[in-house]
Amino acid sequence: MKNDIKEETMTIPDRVSVYEINGTTYKVRTHFNLDCKETLSDIVGRLILQEIDEMECDQVS
Repeated sequence: MKNDIKEETMTIPDRVSVYEINGTTYKVRTHFNLDCKETLSDIVGRLILQEIDEMECDQVS
């Protein structure tokens, strides 16, 4: 089954994205640390590596 996803991004001061997925509306609020030295790519890469480590640990158990 294909998900019907629509995205509407509101103004920057609101920092809220609204997603409609299969008839359910999700409002996602984001915040950014302007002093952060990591790029978005760095953060996503780190999160992916953490998830891989967790999956490997689950397989050993």
